[in-house]
Amino acid sequence: MRYGYEHGIHPKICPFVQMVHGMAAILGEDCEIFLHNVNCPERSIAACANEHITGMSLGSSMSVYGLQLLNSNVFSKSHDVHTYTARSNNGRLIKCGVISIRDSNLRIYQIEKAKRNKR
Repeated sequence: MRYGYEHGIHPKICPFVQMVHGMAAILGEDCEIFLHNVNCPERSIAACANEHITGMSLGSSMSVYGLQLLNSNVFSKSHDVHTYTARSNNGRLIKCGVISIRDSNLRIYQIEKAKRNKR
């Protein structure tokens, strides 16, 4: 489990860092968990666990697909969970899920992402 405090993690995100660790413990080492700070897309990964699945790490940027999701209507006010399949850099098929987390004005300020190797 790696934390992003050295990357200037926003105070609103701090409570969710422990959730990354908890989800990784529950889902196991075949499931990669990221906490993205969407206000800093060039270094969005604020916390991560099991990053060996895709090779992304603390301080990495959000993927092109992640940016496309944020700019699309996928996360309308009534739909904050999105699942999809993708391929890792080494060609493995992975199942992915994204949960958006909103502030009191319903603006997305972070997302939690999980990726699992398909069996």
